[in-house]
Amino acid sequence: MSDDQHITEHVIDDRGEAAHFHGRTRIRNKVQELLKRVGQGVSPGTCVLIEGAPGAGKTALLQKIVSEAPENWLVLHLKPGDLGDKERMSNILGWDYVTVRQKSWDFTPKGIGRSGSKILAGLPRTMDVINAFARKEHSTLLFVLDEIQRISEIERTDTRQEVADTMEALINGELSGKIVLLAGGLEHSSQAIRDVGASRLRGGATERIGRLSEKSTRAVVGGWLSDIDDLEEHLPNAIEVIARESHGWPQHIVALCSGVREFVKRRESGIKILPGETPLSRGCQYMRSFYAERCVAIHPDAAALLGCAIGMHPPGKPWSEIILTRLFQKLEAIGGPPAKEVLMAALHKGVLARHPFGWRITIPSLETYLVRQFERYKTVQQDMANAMHDMAADMSRL
Repeated sequence: MSDDQHITEHVIDDRGEAAHFHGRTRIRNKVQELLKRVGQGVSPGTCVLIEGAPGAGKTALLQKIVSEAPENWLVLHLKPGDLGDKERMSNILGWDYVTVRQKSWDFTPKGIGRSGSKILAGLPRTMDVINAFARKEHSTLLFVLDEIQRISEIERTDTRQEVADTMEALINGELSGKIVLLAGGLEHSSQAIRDVGASRLRGGATERIGRLSEKSTRAVVGGWLSDIDDLEEHLPNAIEVIARESHGWPQHIVALCSGVREFVKRRESGIKILPGETPLSRGCQYMRSFYAERCVAIHPDAAALLGCAIGMHPPGKPWSEIILTRLFQKLEAIGGPPAKEVLMAALHKGVLARHPFGWRITIPSLETYLVRQFERYKTVQQDMANAMHDMAADMSRL
């Protein structure tokens, strides 16, 4: 669908120093206070969820909070399915899991003997495994679970129930010992947790993050670029330009600043700069690749169709699920993927978000990207583009 797909392998690993989290101080302090209370035994456990659209900085914020946790805490990274698998949870905790009828043996040159490994025998539920570990080890456990919205993708009924039971115990502090679940996910993560049957998180335990304020954006950009000697004279102007182009979106700030740093590094290394290439051009490529990866996941034709429909949809008005479903059903009728599959992919990749009054595009600048993708799509598939235009026009009349 786009040449930008070819650079989606570029991953920006540098999550930055503390200055790059300007504007998130309140959330960091709140989570640190919760962790402190658990560590002191004031609260037996707690669950904190950080929600936001793709690129809002959830993963970076989780990593920063984890890096500030006390050294004697046991930090364990989980996947949603781990909450419903007692054997996998045992392995994550560093214990073997066996049934009551099984025994563990060591085979050594001196003969056969009972294994010295720690064994959890026949514990029926995942929460029992966590409880047994907490009672024996007396460690403060910090479970870190990113992309928690994927909890709703678990299909097996028994696993979903086990996940719900474990989440329920974590949310309500029902487990033994000092245990914290620190989770991050897309904007529908709270709903995904309830969808599997767990309770709503307690008040104040959910934080939603989005774009940074203008003041915070300038502070973050300054933090990224302040060590580039070549920019010292032009730093104020560079900060203003990037702040304007990024619209305060953390992922865009990272992409644009990385592009500027790469441009300067290449020039200092004597690498020839291509005609027309600017410090921001590579950063803009990174921004487009960020969107391209998500749009390809929901299907190129579906993304182009959505881009076409955006131009006919009243700005700021949410999409109804009926309209979106019927729109994608028309694509399905001419050989596209199933409409429900497209809608769910758009939800899970953060292209669309579900809200009380309908669905909406998660990031304003993503709307612009989708519209441009449709315009580029027309140049290579005119007949299909015309059909898409007719579909979107039909939907706009509903």
